[in-house]
Amino acid sequence: CHLLLALEVAGLSGARVYAGSWSGWLQDATRPVATGP
Repeated sequence: CHLLLALEVAGLSGARVYAGSWSGWLQDATRPVATGP
């Protein structure tokens, strides 16, 4: 995942991503999501 690589390069090792994390966030209407150009 490119996000994990970016975190490692930034010195923030040990991050994890679970399956469905982004889709789970999007399905919750109370979560903020920025849109636009």
